Amino acid sequence: MIYICLVLIIVLLYCLKKEKLKQKSLYKVTHEIKNSITVINGYLSMFDYNDINKSKKYVNILKRELKKELVLLNDFLASNKILLKKELVDINLLLDEVIESFKPLLDERNIQLKSHISKEELILYLDYDKLCEVISNLIKNSIEAIESNGIIEISTKKHKNNIDIIIKDNGLGMTKKEIKNIFVPFYTTKSKGTGLGTYISRIIIRKHKGNIKYESIKNKGTKTLVTLPINKKIMYN
Repeated sequence: MIYICLVLIIVLLYCLKKEKLKQKSLYKVTHEIKNSITVINGYLSMFDYNDINKSKKYVNILKRELKKELVLLNDFLASNKILLKKELVDINLLLDEVIESFKPLLDERNIQLKSHISKEELILYLDYDKLCEVISNLIKNSIEAIESNGIIEISTKKHKNNIDIIIKDNGLGMTKKEIKNIFVPFYTTKSKGTGLGTYISRIIIRKHKGNIKYESIKNKGTKTLVTLPINKKIMYN
């Protein structure tokens, strides 16, 4: 397992150098993987093949640490390989499908989701899977930010040249510092987060010539606005 982690470090260092990300990001990634290697090395040194129960416990810890670094690597690599496969998509149907997929988790967390999706047909030329990924990430963030009496509201608005998708929650909210750093690669306030979710989401939205913006008040909640342009030439020619 140590060798696998070392390979992860080499791959990440190469990718970071190639993409010329900030030194701070390089430090963050290497520091994160170094911590996991330290943990893995520590438990391997205590591994007792004669004690099956103890060994099983250590194996689970080792798997957890390795999985965490694989998630980090996968998220980072995903941020560098985003290609769009556009098609005509009904935004309302897309949102309905994403919301439906979260119903079991929402029920489990006792979170109420209010949908204010426009009844007007909203057709855009975009990558269905990639936009699902963005919306799913935003809903997941809202769920994780809610402690009790949770409410998430999702709405759509059509303007002259664009469509807005708004996601609001009454969760923990964010400080000004957290909002300022929300798109910084590897920046996260979550114990299990990689700090790449919002970073990748913004790349996807920007590749669609759109924009994503956050508004939040600590202990009050967060509002996320995703704006996507209407390509009239494609839509009506």
